[in-house]
Amino acid sequence: MKTLFLPVLAVLLFSSCNSDKSADKKDVMVPEKMVFDLAPVRMAITAANQMWSDAVVKNDKALFTSLYTKDGCLMPAGGPKLCGAEGVGGFYDMAKKNMALSDAKITTEEVMGGPDVVVETGVYELFGAKHSSLDHGKYLVAWKQEDGKWKMHRDIFTSSVEPPMPKK
Repeated sequence: MKTLFLPVLAVLLFSSCNSDKSADKKDVMVPEKMVFDLAPVRMAITAANQMWSDAVVKNDKALFTSLYTKDGCLMPAGGPKLCGAEGVGGFYDMAKKNMALSDAKITTEEVMGGPDVVVETGVYELFGAKHSSLDHGKYLVAWKQEDGKWKMHRDIFTSSVEPPMPKK
């Protein structure tokens, strides 16, 4: 029995010393092809932002809502969180009616993230009749892929226009 035990023990010890520990390493190199490239995502975001502006100009609520994920949310300053096609579409109706929007300019400043979520920051300006500036400010959008397209998932923005001071 002792003669069988020693060779088995030697094999077990030898195999444990030679086992591949690469799965335990924290500094594993990532192949270049697995590195996430933000350039095409930024191009998709730029195109979607142009479609957002086009939806305002063309009065196209369906195009506007299609740019958001099914459970996407708009979070306007001073207002409630508006989610889904009904909430996003309701915001569009309110903005067109109350602000008389005729155009919008959206400028991306930064895009960062990975394959699951990308975050965009930028500035916007909203225009009314005769291209008069109605509002300008900054925004942050979390983008997610849905049906193979990058869509707005969370959209929060705030005006940079000072509110009017109350009269004394």
